[in-house]
Amino acid sequence: MGILKKIFGKKEKKTHQINSKSIDELPSQAQAFQVENVKLDQLADINFDKAVSTIRNKRIDNQRKFESNYEKAKALIKKGQTQKAQELTSQDVLGYFPVYQKAEKLEKEGKLEEAAKIYWSNIYENGTDAPANFKRLLIVLSKLGRKKEELTVAKLYTSFVKDKELDNLKKRILNIEKKLKGA
Repeated sequence: MGILKKIFGKKEKKTHQINSKSIDELPSQAQAFQVENVKLDQLADINFDKAVSTIRNKRIDNQRKFESNYEKAKALIKKGQTQKAQELTSQDVLGYFPVYQKAEKLEKEGKLEEAAKIYWSNIYENGTDAPANFKRLLIVLSKLGRKKEELTVAKLYTSFVKDKELDNLKKRILNIEKKLKGA
């Protein structure tokens, strides 16, 4: 029987469990991930290669933490300590989704600047390369009229996007560049 099936009564999957923190508690969680903090206002001037490297390295570090907890949970189960294993696997090591939810909530409330900051924090400081964060950030930056930042994020996203979405993203980059030249 798989470990997660023992703990949760489900088939074993390599996904992480989201803890049940309230979305409203998350601004501090978004700030808890400290990397070289690049503010949204500095985004247009960011070093592209360094930003891609920072996001990838943070993602790798987070994945290692998750895998470490997973291995610890397996060891705890072998010792019969399923409750401790369940607590360990329910920790939100990666933290991407709750931060995304907070940004999404702010966006729906019309607090676009705050939402953009949190989407960016989730990408750059938390190391998420999830398409939803990039896509929502691009939309919010467009609504805010922040074309330079939108262009930077779109170019960064090309390093993480799946091939089937790359053509649309390249078209978006060209459109943003045209708008910037016409401005």
